[in-house]
Order: sequence, then C-alpha cells, then structure tokens
Amino acid sequence: MSLLGAVSFIGALFEAFFLVMITGVAMALIAKSGTVGPVLGYSATIREALLFGAVLLATRLALSLAGVRISASLTADVTTDQRHALSHAYLSTSWNVQQAEPTGRLQELLTSFAVRVSQTVSTLAQAITALLSLFAFLGAGMVVDPAATTAVLIALALVASVLKPLRSRIRHRSRHSAQVGLDFAKAVSELGSLGLEMQTFGVQARFTERIDDLTREATRTQARVQVLRESLAPIYMSLAYAAVLVGVGALTFLDAADLTVIGAVMLLMLRSLSYGQQLASASGILAANGPFLEGIQETVRRYSASPAASGTTVPSGIMPIEAHGVGFEYDNGRPALIDATFRIDA
Repeated sequence: MSLLGAVSFIGALFEAFFLVMITGVAMALIAKSGTVGPVLGYSATIREALLFGAVLLATRLALSLAGVRISASLTADVTTDQRHALSHAYLSTSWNVQQAEPTGRLQELLTSFAVRVSQTVSTLAQAITALLSLFAFLGAGMVVDPAATTAVLIALALVASVLKPLRSRIRHRSRHSAQVGLDFAKAVSELGSLGLEMQTFGVQARFTERIDDLTREATRTQARVQVLRESLAPIYMSLAYAAVLVGVGALTFLDAADLTVIGAVMLLMLRSLSYGQQLASASGILAANGPFLEGIQETVRRYSASPAASGTTVPSGIMPIEAHGVGFEYDNGRPALIDATFRIDA
C-alpha cells in the first residue's frame, strides 16, 4: 500500500505539472509568442516546453503501469490470505462448530464473499491512488494559485459531507444483502441434497417455487445496493460541477487577468474533479463490500475461538475395532441401536 501510494502521488505530480506546462504552451500560441511563461516563475521556449512535457508524460505512463502491477499483486495476496485464514480456521475448529455450520455457508464465504474481498482491496487501491492524486493536484494548484485552490478544496469537502448519509445507507443495505446471500446459498445447498426425496414425493413444483422466492429476494436486495452505490458518482459530479461554476463566476466577478494562471487552475480543477469522482465511486463500493469482509473476519474469529481438541499420544495401531453391547438413541428417546456387538478388521 505504501509503495502504491508513493507511485500514485509522484505520478499525479508529473501529470499536474504536465497540464500546467501544456496550458502555458497553448497560451503562448494564442498570444503568438515564442516563449512559454513565466510558469511557476520560469520561462522556456515552446520547443523546450514541449520536450519537457513529453518527458513528464512518459514518466507518468511508466508510474501508472507500475501502479497497476502493484495493485494487482496486492489484490491477489489479500484474497489468498483471506481464503487461507478462513479455510484453515474451519479445518482447525472443533467438530461441534463444524457440524453447527449451515449447509453451503462455508462455500459461499470462500467464493462470493472472497470475491467481494478481492473487489474491496482493488477498490481500496484505486481510492488511495485517487486520493493521493487529488492531493498532488491540489498541491500543484496551491503553487499556481493558492486562493482558487483553497476554494476548490472547501467545495470538495462540502460535497463529501453531503454524500456521507448516502454511504451509510449503502452499508446498511449491503449488510442485509450479505445475509440474504448466505441464506440463499444455504437453501440451495439443502435443496440440492434432496434430489431423491424430491423425485420420490413429486414435489418439484414446491422446490421450484422455493428457489424462485429466494432468487427474487437476493436479486432485489442486490439491486437496491447497486442503485444506491452507483448514484454516488453522478450526484458527486453534479455537485462538483456546480462548485466549478461558482468558481468561474467568482473569477469573472474578480476580473482576473492572467489567462495562463486561469487556464492552468481550471485544468487542475477539472482533473481534480475526476479524481474526486473516483473517490466517490470507491467509497460506495467500499461501503457495499464492507459487510462481506466483516462476515469473513467474524467467522474466522468464531472458528478460532473453539479449536479442535488434540491428543499427544499416538497409538501403535487401531485395528481391529471391536464394539460390545453398544446402544444409541435420538434426543426424543427413540432407540436406533440396541445391544450391538461387532468387530471390524483391517
């Protein structure tokens, strides 16, 4: 995560200064001047500026590709660790805990829940990249025009506070969706093990009705979470563009005259908004996937709290097995075995 953050931040700085440089070139061409600047206190010829911009762009690409590889490796490692932790905890827990687990629960946790964890890690990596890139752009903006950049920062903070209740709602809905998914997996597994009984008693229609009800409930809750999650980005962008509109109006009212600075600040603002949009989308995904990660962690803790008993003495052999006068009855007192005696050889 630290390496990914460093790569993202440095890459965003290169991108920000590339935008500032290309704005200066555009303004120089409009003014029919052979010199770009002064930008950040420095001046250069158009050829030098273009060459410097190409170096910045190539470096930015290399850092972005490095970030992609780091993110993919991170996602794979965390997903593997989560599956190992869950499966090892289950295999090491007591028989009572294993027997009490609903049918299909472990499979659902190791598949669907683990996929959500993978998506969570990938989204978290994207969120870190977007956040540090946003900081880099705001930092570059502070160098170019502190007043305008401060206004953008305040606007972004206000937008984030407005969206906080929506993220809480997403998390609540997603927690319900996670539980519905577990119930669905349990019911499907139980129904799948009753094929002989279903055929014997001719109750295929009841089985179909049960599966249909479970499917509708699972997809309905998932759709609700998706609507809330995907609403974050467009709401954020609308509010952010409104903030930009207010900022442009303020520049007009103040009669700002430095077109190079205005152009650079506008480019940095708009690019910052795209990173802000990525953050808004990521926050929705993280809120939706949080209960799935919590489900795996809670299950691992529960398994680990009841370790299986293990002895220290290894017998020389276990065969033959002999039973004398064995009896067994169910909880209701109905006997199943009475005075059973037998011998099992190797």
